[in-house]
Amino acid sequence: MLQQLLVRSLSEAGVAALGLAAGIHLEHAPPALRKAADEHNLPLFEVAYEVPFRTITSYIITSLVSTDMHRLRRSLSVQNHLLSLLVEEKGADHLVSSLSMLLNVTVILFDGRGAVLSQAQHRVHVDSEQGNMIWQTYQEVAAAGEIPKEVNWGELHLAFREVTYRGRVHQVLALAIPIRDHLTEFADVVLTYAQKLLSLELLKSRDVLLVERKRRSDLLEELLTETPHTRNIAEHLRSLEFEPDRTMIVAACGPADSDTTLDGDDLQDAVERTLAEMRLPAIALFREDRMLILFQLEDCAQDALLEFGNHLQTRVTQFIPSSEITVGMSTPYRDPMATLRGYTQALEAARAAATGNHPAVVLFPTLGPSIRSLEDRPEDQLFLFYDSTVGPLEEHDAENGDTLMNTLQVYLEEQRSTGRASERLYIHPNTLRYRLAKIEEILGIELDDTEKLVDVFLGLRSRNILRDRNKSRET
Repeated sequence: MLQQLLVRSLSEAGVAALGLAAGIHLEHAPPALRKAADEHNLPLFEVAYEVPFRTITSYIITSLVSTDMHRLRRSLSVQNHLLSLLVEEKGADHLVSSLSMLLNVTVILFDGRGAVLSQAQHRVHVDSEQGNMIWQTYQEVAAAGEIPKEVNWGELHLAFREVTYRGRVHQVLALAIPIRDHLTEFADVVLTYAQKLLSLELLKSRDVLLVERKRRSDLLEELLTETPHTRNIAEHLRSLEFEPDRTMIVAACGPADSDTTLDGDDLQDAVERTLAEMRLPAIALFREDRMLILFQLEDCAQDALLEFGNHLQTRVTQFIPSSEITVGMSTPYRDPMATLRGYTQALEAARAAATGNHPAVVLFPTLGPSIRSLEDRPEDQLFLFYDSTVGPLEEHDAENGDTLMNTLQVYLEEQRSTGRASERLYIHPNTLRYRLAKIEEILGIELDDTEKLVDVFLGLRSRNILRDRNKSRET
């Protein structure tokens, strides 16, 4: 009874094993003691009385240290192997493949939107549908807060590591482990190390991308000035895979709603990923609330341009599903010095697309002849046209701190719908009617007069063209 009580007490205390010195009081462990040890799964061993206990403890400590050293050497060997892949610029595919082979598990690398960048299968086969479900599981656990070390998922354990840049998740490393196994300490260390290597690789690639993006955007900024330096333009265009003697087009891509603010990095990433997929000579620049794109196509017919614009609009919307995207494109031109004019045309087409009276993709040549002719006018003529139509309204706003010009523009963009315009302006319809009456009084016209309304519309267009040219000069 005492022997059973002793064994139970030792087991509950967490003792690893029980050693019995044999040869003085007992030749061997009593049967009752052996039975109690078996019942509590407590290892029981006999030690000759002549063997000092410190010899046993020394042996155990040496064994533990040797095991730890083996794990350390193994971990360092794996880390050196993974690091060599990064140094030799083998890429994510080699890293994922090596990680899967070393840990004997399936490894998947997702991008920040859930697309599979690389995958290596070991012991567990994961098809595309299961891959999507694993990504959804990651999103659920990430939304809940801190990601646990392991997540039970049917017949598998899942482990996730996030690869971040400036606080945003750009990649997610996922392990799929059979349910009978667990994420070992060794695998946990290696996985964390791989996560850090991917972070370094991402940082390096982002730095290279930023340098290349700066080089490209500087050239587009130069072309958007009124007097670009002509000496090296053709050479710079050739270095970016353009053919300076071929036709070029400018596109403006951004949110349909002027009140919607998109993250510039998100929009730029979406546009540049789409252009990379299409493998076209192209330069993209984020300005104000939209992306400007200078590009070349083999075929510049209207159908080909619409096909490009629709593909760009569709893909960017897929990358940023929370926003409605519109695209405006200029008339094709050959002289790189005409890029500023193409920029103005693309913005006009984009504004037309944003009104809702046109498709999401608009080509400048398809706009009305009155609007197209304005774009070719010198600034003094544009100012006279603007000043004689809506100029008094802007003067009133400046003197009285009012916003009647914006009210008029929204009213026309919403096809003179009092309901839609008041909703967009966040005012009561009666308030809008009062403002419209005030606008008619200031301009000396009736907004029901179609001829006068056309003049007002073109006056607003002249104002926008002048504003765009001024902003281009300031930039």
